[in-house]
Amino acid sequence: MPAITSTNKESFKSHIKTWRKIFTSPLQQINLSDIENVFEYTSSLLTIGSQTVKVGLFGGREGDDVLDISSLTGGELLYLPGQVSDYVKIKTNNTTNNNNEVTSSQEHIDTIHWQYALTPRVVLEDNSSNYLYLNETFQLGSKILTVKALGGLLVSVEDAPTYTVTHTATQHEVLPDGYFITEGDSITFTITTANFPNGSNSSNNTGNGTLYWSLGGTVDSSDFNSNSGSVYISNNTANITIDSFTDTSIESESFRLFLRKGDSDGTIVATSDFISLRDKEISVAITPSVTTIDEGGQVTFTVNTVGYDNGDVLYYKPLFTSGQADSSDISNQYGSLTINNSTASFVVTASQDVYEESAETFQYIIYENTDQSGNAIPLATSSSVSITNTTSYNFSVSASTISEVNSVVYTVNTVGIPNGTSLRWYITTMSMTDFTYRNGIFYINNNTGSFTITPKQDFDVESDEILTVELRASSSSTSVLSTVNTIPNVTVTDTPYTVTVTPSSPLTIVESAHDSTSQVVLTITTTGAPDGSQLTVHERTNTGDITFDNSTITINNNSATVTATIVRDGRTEGSEDHIIDFKNQSSQVVASSPTITITDTSFVGSRADGKTFGPIDVTRDSGIEQLASDWYDLCDIDSIGDGSKISLFIDNSGSLTTGNVQKALEKFVEKLAARNISIVVVENSNEDWITPFDTVLI
Repeated sequence: MPAITSTNKESFKSHIKTWRKIFTSPLQQINLSDIENVFEYTSSLLTIGSQTVKVGLFGGREGDDVLDISSLTGGELLYLPGQVSDYVKIKTNNTTNNNNEVTSSQEHIDTIHWQYALTPRVVLEDNSSNYLYLNETFQLGSKILTVKALGGLLVSVEDAPTYTVTHTATQHEVLPDGYFITEGDSITFTITTANFPNGSNSSNNTGNGTLYWSLGGTVDSSDFNSNSGSVYISNNTANITIDSFTDTSIESESFRLFLRKGDSDGTIVATSDFISLRDKEISVAITPSVTTIDEGGQVTFTVNTVGYDNGDVLYYKPLFTSGQADSSDISNQYGSLTINNSTASFVVTASQDVYEESAETFQYIIYENTDQSGNAIPLATSSSVSITNTTSYNFSVSASTISEVNSVVYTVNTVGIPNGTSLRWYITTMSMTDFTYRNGIFYINNNTGSFTITPKQDFDVESDEILTVELRASSSSTSVLSTVNTIPNVTVTDTPYTVTVTPSSPLTIVESAHDSTSQVVLTITTTGAPDGSQLTVHERTNTGDITFDNSTITINNNSATVTATIVRDGRTEGSEDHIIDFKNQSSQVVASSPTITITDTSFVGSRADGKTFGPIDVTRDSGIEQLASDWYDLCDIDSIGDGSKISLFIDNSGSLTTGNVQKALEKFVEKLAARNISIVVVENSNEDWITPFDTVLI
């Protein structure tokens, strides 16, 4: 090739035209350094040195517009000196590996078009297109190209990855391209790759990475233990082994493996041959030895097979129908069978339970495999076996009608219940306050047992109530023991009662003082109330003026007492009326005391002894002297002698506090000091201006 003596772009283009006239070969080799100034942009990953580059010549004469780059490989550089409106058709071999569909010798032609000078566009054989930028990697047929420079187009060329799928299926007896496996067989697919990249669009062809596979055709999840997944390619190879399931259906199924890159929905890069899944000629039957058994009885299930060898293992499990037997009704529910001389058997025992119920049925299925959701794939299902109930109950009550505080005895006679069996009774009607206990345990011995229920005196006048009781097996069970016989209901009527409250005299009582406590003893007298009956005690207005020694009283021998203590609050309130209520467990008032009047001795002037002043209302001064009240004059302190002692109480219970009258207090103390009068100041927020003076302060 003539030497390039100028790096000027226009000079280079002239050389290109000259080459096209001289050379018939479309690829000419030069040094990359000879054309480095032709590029407008180069990749930072490209180091220009003495490496060679193939220059693709195209256009200008008929027949040279298809450029075959099939011979380029291993990162060889290719330069296409295209300008605006130029194009070149690139020819490679096709690398699609769909077995039996496309051969590797088929030609693949794509087009590169310079619609714009620095952004060539590749148009693939399927008419999809993409603009090319620095470092972009794209595939043309059997080649992977990476953009290294623009101004024209400089690319590196490598062989694209190839994928093949082989398998261990059996060659068809007649058809050379036919393969099959038989139900129950395993099959292994071997994946072989070349130039397999480590990651998407990577040029790091380590031969390691992940591909994805799935089965296509007419098979489904009931035919194989796995129908899709991923496989890790190590050193350009990997194996996928799956197991087919045996069933008794007559089918005509086939499948093949699809291999994808990227993800489970990615591009298919290879497929296997089509493989037939032949039916295995087998049959399985399961037969119960009897069709009816009693509770506690046994049934033998015999399994007969065709097509199974000695030592083959099958499995069994129960099949329950809604409303019939369940897992609590039978034993030996799951297990395996080893086939010997085409047969095997297992025994199932019906549970002896404590329920009286109608006959219940169950079946068993035989299976060899489970589907991908873990569900058994049945090979055979037995006919139904019925469990006959051997348990019965007969109930009686000592009375059909009782009144509150009277008892009813429930007697339970049984058949089929072992001695010592504990059963539990539950009350399902009436309210929580009607009974001390709403459930309990009793025991069956010699086929009988009993329990007693006593409604409480609820101190409530109401209509007759119906007492309904159920028997259950345990505290966690919600099922009644008998759906055939039920316990008779009992009518519960009110028991008449009276409750009288008598306070100790007097009905007018003085509020407690600092040195004495005032109390009222309330005596409660009843009729119709059994020992242990309870009432709660409440002061009706709930002012806090009365406390009780007990908030609940318990009736014994038709009597109870409660002591009410009158609280001393130190407030000037006058007389107050109070009523004490006694309530039942439903918070209904069943009795009340007469009105109790509390008189208040702590009124203004009640403690006056000629030396007491107050209470006195004063104004806020907010620390301003002109606003301060003159407490000295208000209390007529001039009336007492020099050197006297006084006490001062300031009520801080409201918004007017010591801080609001601080200036008045300072003036008061200053005037007292001038006369040598000492003072003790007491403050509190309880509105109690009496208590502080119960103690000698001076």
